[in-house]
Amino acid sequence: MSMGMPCPARSRLGVLVLFVMSAGVADQVVELKSPDQGFRITNAYERSNLEVELLVQYSRPGTLLDTVGLNAAPRGSFSLQVGADRKVFFNVYDPQRAPGGWHLLRNPKPTEAGRQHRIVLRVAGGKAVLRVDDQVVTADCPTPLSGQPVFLGDFKGDEQFGSKYNIHQGVVGTVTLRYWGKGRQVEPSAAPVTPLTTQPASTAVAAGVVVDEAGALSTSERGQALEMLSRLKHEKAISLGILVAGGDADQLPDRAGRCRADLMQQKLLPAESALLALCGKRIAYQWSGDVGQRLGFSTLGGLWQSCAGLPAGQALLKLLGGVLSNAGVRGDPPPQPPDPTPPQPPDPTPTQPPDSGPLPAGVADRAGKLEAALRAGDAGAACLALHPDLRATCTQLFAQQPQAMQKLAALLATRRFVARGARSAEFEVTDQGRRYPITFLLVGDQWCLAGF
Repeated sequence: MSMGMPCPARSRLGVLVLFVMSAGVADQVVELKSPDQGFRITNAYERSNLEVELLVQYSRPGTLLDTVGLNAAPRGSFSLQVGADRKVFFNVYDPQRAPGGWHLLRNPKPTEAGRQHRIVLRVAGGKAVLRVDDQVVTADCPTPLSGQPVFLGDFKGDEQFGSKYNIHQGVVGTVTLRYWGKGRQVEPSAAPVTPLTTQPASTAVAAGVVVDEAGALSTSERGQALEMLSRLKHEKAISLGILVAGGDADQLPDRAGRCRADLMQQKLLPAESALLALCGKRIAYQWSGDVGQRLGFSTLGGLWQSCAGLPAGQALLKLLGGVLSNAGVRGDPPPQPPDPTPPQPPDPTPTQPPDSGPLPAGVADRAGKLEAALRAGDAGAACLALHPDLRATCTQLFAQQPQAMQKLAALLATRRFVARGARSAEFEVTDQGRRYPITFLLVGDQWCLAGF
């Protein structure tokens, strides 16, 4: 198969977006040099009978094929991606089949950057087949594809979300399109049939999670930790949870495992994630895939020993600095905590916020505008007041479950300012008599809701 030369049609952003394919005899090689490059495949396809064969050599993981981007997904929307864990997966949207709507077929074997991989996707006969090199997985897939235009690389059609959203998610590297059309007669090698798993509309409500069971962190330290976790997620696509535990340090590994499982069940951490736990003089780790190796957990013993004698919050920030340095995150070392003395556990029922300081300029106005946008059902305006790591997920959530905006607005209406950090502000909200913290972080010059 060969395709015609790319057509130089340009959007208002000046990005090449049209790619015409025609029948022929040779492969078409496409160079994708940045995550914002995407080419529309103009060939029509049968919604219940499509096969695509690609040769992919990437330097940065990302989207290979996409029909929807950040837009609200109609039934049958689909994408093919190389995830941050380097595993290839196929997504198809059908809210009638399971809550959340997105169904995921993931190839279990990670790929390698810089190496060419053969990827074959077939959706035909009520089944989906995904082959990556010699590894084949299959699943039932009765949902017809949407029939909407397909983009190779970054999806073009969600630019209205603007630069504040992560709208450019295309793979970077060389993609050779070898076949596009009806399912061929030659079957991939036999493989067990597995059910499609469900990918919830919200896979994580924040870039990272800090669980302070011991009450050992000041608001400033907690805010700094969240900022560091946000950089880790933004630059390296790694979700990390933190547990500052009290009680018996000998039980820390088991408690770390239970904490990570709970956070995953609550959708506060995705399946591919890690958890770093501290208690007294001990640390423990839990992770999946190669996340622990990417974070260099095995090298942290010496650094942790150098933290001996430091208050828990300062020790955590120093340790997190080592984790970010291991992962190659820019902007290290972490900022020094302003509190020279160990923080005291807060009174569980304070009548006045202790040592809160003045409410940071701008955060009250931002919180008020967020509440108003939620009450008005204006998802676009509401998402602009959310942390960048939340926007894509919440855009999809609000489109599929508009009632979630009213619930969040009602929660924000109960807010009470508690404390501030260098670039953070913490409020307390009440739901059915129970109090919960919510955090706003300063991103650039804008306050954004970062955890709720």
